[in-house]
Amino acid sequence: MSYCREWAKRPPTPVEIRERIAEIKSRIEPLRQEVKIVDEVILPCLNAKELFVIKKLYIEGYSWKEITEIYADEFDIKEERTLKDIRKFAFQKIKEVIKTVA
Repeated sequence: MSYCREWAKRPPTPVEIRERIAEIKSRIEPLRQEVKIVDEVILPCLNAKELFVIKKLYIEGYSWKEITEIYADEFDIKEERTLKDIRKFAFQKIKEVIKTVA
């Protein structure tokens, strides 16, 4: 049961609130570190085309069709297969970078 639903039935004690805050904080820091590695180490290793595809697909959530249309305007490549190849090469680079960071 979510804390909100549980607390709607019975208000939490100050100790329960402090414990919940501590729990949330303990989960936030590892996520911040992961984001920092992605932003400062992984994404900078990609060239402009690779970065474009990875950001649009995984960070911004565009579909392949949408990416193909946007990419055609920006880089003059209109084939989805080409974009998928770019993604493949980007992930090869990312794997190599992760090996050096891990």
